[in-house]
Amino acid sequence: LPRKQRVQGAACLVLAAESTLRLNRHDECWELLAASSALLRDVAGPDTLPVLATRSTLATLALAAGRPEEALPLLEELAAGYLRAFGPEHQTYFREMDRLADLHRTLGNTAAALEVERKMLSVAEPMLNHPRLDNTRGVADLTSYLLER
Repeated sequence: LPRKQRVQGAACLVLAAESTLRLNRHDECWELLAASSALLRDVAGPDTLPVLATRSTLATLALAAGRPEEALPLLEELAAGYLRAFGPEHQTYFREMDRLADLHRTLGNTAAALEVERKMLSVAEPMLNHPRLDNTRGVADLTSYLLER
């Protein structure tokens, strides 16, 4: 199929997934979003916003359905994708890393959660200590938040 038709097909799959989600048909929604994500990845590449957004929705759906083991590789892939696409300072990268740390903690893997949080801190600390920012309290608050969880 031509690229335009594949993109339209992926959009239709997302709309169908939203409808099945409203009907609480989570398994069907999962399958439709996974198909849409694969199609978008084929058309646009792995680290484009539509693909990452669809993968984020899949992870959220897996968590809501009580399937954290399925969400873990998705969140790991998302964090890596946002890092490659936008860099370590991007807010969405931080959000996905925070979700990943929370999921590791939920699954009982505190060491992995702390490792993710240390990565977040290593990126955030230099930004918060920038000479143009008077943000000493921000660094202390973020450090406490990440290391005391």
